[in-house]
Amino acid sequence: MAPKSKVPTLAETNHSINKLQKALNAQRIETNNFETRDNKEEHKKASDKMAEMEKELIRLKKMQDELSKLKKT
Repeated sequence: MAPKSKVPTLAETNHSINKLQKALNAQRIETNNFETRDNKEEHKKASDKMAEMEKELIRLKKMQDELSKLKKT
């Protein structure tokens, strides 16, 4: 029998979202620091990383919504 894929619980998803939001806030500060120092190359890298983190946050929030709906039924 094939192993079942583990679906994260609502609590695990909430924890991941909180952790990612903290990391995203730190990344925003780092990105702004590079912009202030006029370091265009590092600013671009930091901005790209921030965009990836934001995409992941959106994905996790959608998962959170779906898990919340399942919990209510």
